[in-house]
Parts: sequence; structure tokens; C-alpha cells
Amino acid sequence: MMREGREQRPLLAADFERLLDRRGGDLARWPIAERAQVERLLASSAEARAALAAAERLDSVLDVVLAAPPVPAGLPGRIVARAETRKPAFGWFTASAWRPIGVACAPLLLGFTLGLVVGMDDDAAAADLEDRVLLAFHGTDFADFEVPGSQP
Repeated sequence: MMREGREQRPLLAADFERLLDRRGGDLARWPIAERAQVERLLASSAEARAALAAAERLDSVLDVVLAAPPVPAGLPGRIVARAETRKPAFGWFTASAWRPIGVACAPLLLGFTLGLVVGMDDDAAAADLEDRVLLAFHGTDFADFEVPGSQP
């Protein structure tokens, strides 16, 4: 951005080429403050005029290449009609009876998995956890169970 009251340095050909890369060859799309400098440079430099001509050719090629192809008549309607008649791949899961069950079981499964994995830094902890799980499922009271490293 050019500030008023400051002396503007002349635009160099290398700076102009960088600006062409960023802003393109259509000078009408450039900021007004820079257009005056560009016009002075173009009047005095054949190299700048050649760079502008190359940028304009590139812009015209890109306009042709990047143009959207025409949409065949009726294509959007056919896409919508096919989408409405197609069954989802996981239709059994999206049925109203399975959805709440899946939503309820997902956090339980995640919690169980994390509980088994987190804190398993050595074999003793894994064996201790296995013992606790076996005792819990067999209904044994933990009162007679000793935790290694703890005092009674």
C-alpha cells in the first residue's frame, strides 16, 4: 500500500514481473496506486512491455483451459432422481431400531478399549488388571486381594 506524503520509489522490471505473477496481466484489476507506476515503467521499458504481453497471453490461455464445461441438459435432474432411489450401503445400521443401539454402544466400547490399553506400561500392570477383571466377573470380594506395592 502506498502512503501519501511518502516519496515512491520507481518500479523496477523485476518487481513488475513479480507483481504480474500475483495480479495477472489485466491492469484494470490492479490497485489504482500501482497503475500509474506501471504505466510509467511500460512507457520506458521494452522488457516490461514484453513481460506484460506474456502475462496477457497466459491469462487468455488460463481463461480457456479453466472454463467450466457446459452441463448436459437434464443431468442435474437425473442425478437427483438416482440419489433418491438408491439405498444407502449401511441401510441396516441406519434403520431406526439400530441407530440408538449403535450410538449407545460406541462410547461403551471406546471406554472399555481405552481402559484396557491405557496404563499397560509393564507386564505386572497387565497381569494385575487381568486378575481384577477375573475377580470382578466371578463375584469375588476385593477385600482379600492384595495390590502389589500397597500397605494394608
